[in-house]
Amino acid sequence: MSLPSSLVGRFFDSSSLVSRLRYLGWLPPADPTGAPPTVEAIKTILEAYQRFHGLPVSATLSRETERSLQAHRFCHHPDVFPGRVAGSLADTLPSRWPGLTVTWHCDVAFTGLTVEQTQEAFRWACAQWMAVCGLNLVYDPNSKTANIVADVGPIDGAAGVLAYSMLADDSWTQKQQRFDSGEAWVLNANPSGMSIDAARVIAHELGHAFGLPHIEAGNLLQPTYDPRIRSPQGGDAREMVARYGPPVHPAPPPLGPQPAQEITITIRALDVKSLQATGFTIVKA
Repeated sequence: MSLPSSLVGRFFDSSSLVSRLRYLGWLPPADPTGAPPTVEAIKTILEAYQRFHGLPVSATLSRETERSLQAHRFCHHPDVFPGRVAGSLADTLPSRWPGLTVTWHCDVAFTGLTVEQTQEAFRWACAQWMAVCGLNLVYDPNSKTANIVADVGPIDGAAGVLAYSMLADDSWTQKQQRFDSGEAWVLNANPSGMSIDAARVIAHELGHAFGLPHIEAGNLLQPTYDPRIRSPQGGDAREMVARYGPPVHPAPPPLGPQPAQEITITIRALDVKSLQATGFTIVKA
């Protein structure tokens, strides 16, 4: 099939564009007759793709669209799950856990992190989700009894798919997660270079384990990794409340050390020497 120039980009020709849209869930499996999608069908799909990803809508393979098609994906799950209309709420895909207390287990270290740091990131991510819905997330030291079990192993190396998680399916069947050992994992809200913030990826994959599909741009459960989004946003919260009800836990504290706070105190000149003797540093305003 030959596409018009408006549907051919720097990195995508006719065949690779169709393959990529099919891989990301925007096109159904190949027609058994071998018939390719029509040009009009591809234009309609590109419009839907652009709306979903918050891009300028042009129905063409614009530079922004091409960059988005190549962007880091959190996981192997498609942008749009089968049977789901992009932008709709959970009632079209009501996968969830049967109860409100769900346990998790992780006793391995992400590449570049310790086990303690990895577990700290999991606890932080769980607290973010508990702050927006009625789930109670509890650490289980036993990998055989935990509802969600995470491990670290090879997926596709650096700069590819970051992780994978099974989805909740209305049963208590254990759900497995994997995080790519080939990535440069850090715990940093503003990672630099090729570093990947473990906290936001864990939070994203836990969202899948709770039953959420990928949702539109601007949310933690958008398909592409965004260093500006670290915790659940409005769309994520709506999906979770539809499954588990409103939150019952307080908002969690920030992850990691916080900057020291300056306190200004007005004192009398006579007290300066006595305060200095006890270790205070006196700075004149």
